[in-house]
Amino acid sequence: DRLLSADGELNLPKATKARVRQLTAKAIAEGQPVQALSKTLREDMAFSKARANTIARTETAKSLGRAGKDGAVAGGKNQKRWITQGDDSVDSPCVDNEGAGWI
Repeated sequence: DRLLSADGELNLPKATKARVRQLTAKAIAEGQPVQALSKTLREDMAFSKARANTIARTETAKSLGRAGKDGAVAGGKNQKRWITQGDDSVDSPCVDNEGAGWI
């Protein structure tokens, strides 16, 4: 019951998020590609291949984006730009935004 309760101290969503963050941080620190993180997620948790790929891409991008933003703010920057993964999964609006350069 405590694992299924969304507001309990122990619950599956919180435990899953914490584990995904831990594995993502480890993968980034070790310079692992997204595919390696995806495989680790599939083997560590109960995720399908497609879900593990989505989580790996999203969490890696969020972590690297946050670090880039923090570094830019620390350096006094107030502009940003889009950078995509550059593969077939990137849709046209994101490619267009990347092409716009600094905004």
